[in-house]
Amino acid sequence: MLSLADALDQLESETLMVFVAILALVSLFASNFYKTTLSVIEFRADHNLAHDVDDEIEKIRLIHENAAAEVGWREIHVRSKPDFPLTCTLGLADLANALNITGRSVGVTYRGAQSQIADGYAFQMNDLTVYGVAPNGNVQSIAFDQYSDDPPDVDSIGRLKSLAQKLQLDLVYWCRCARVTPVDPLFDSLLANDTT
Repeated sequence: MLSLADALDQLESETLMVFVAILALVSLFASNFYKTTLSVIEFRADHNLAHDVDDEIEKIRLIHENAAAEVGWREIHVRSKPDFPLTCTLGLADLANALNITGRSVGVTYRGAQSQIADGYAFQMNDLTVYGVAPNGNVQSIAFDQYSDDPPDVDSIGRLKSLAQKLQLDLVYWCRCARVTPVDPLFDSLLANDTT
């Protein structure tokens, strides 16, 4: 079972402080997990909701620019818009099929928790974990745990790009304050975690 906190072990200390604070806040809202996801990089909404996402990114950017501390930041921002990360209709089985995932979902939990997050799913896709929530099998969020030693391969990125193009989804990398469409050259490099 994937723990959302597993990736925290490998994050830089400044990012870790933000995640710990967000984790504490989000645990208060576990029943509304889809509204306050812990993901760093995810498919978010559709192009029509870009304004809401850009508003949230601007709030994060202001914290990066104006509230930096020696380690981490003096402020945090818990995202609230758009209300639902995805506005398209996508079944969990369709998601797995589109990404060529053959295994079953292992579910999602907080590290050390005895029970899984209601309606949570997690799939291993080659070198990338895809996770989110899917009440009644209807996907409401798609996020990626990409903090492994190796970046996603070209095939994985191609499948994710195809899905994003088909459903008109933007890729949002919250910590880098970036939102890109599948046709943007940054799309591939953000998924590949290319920092150059």
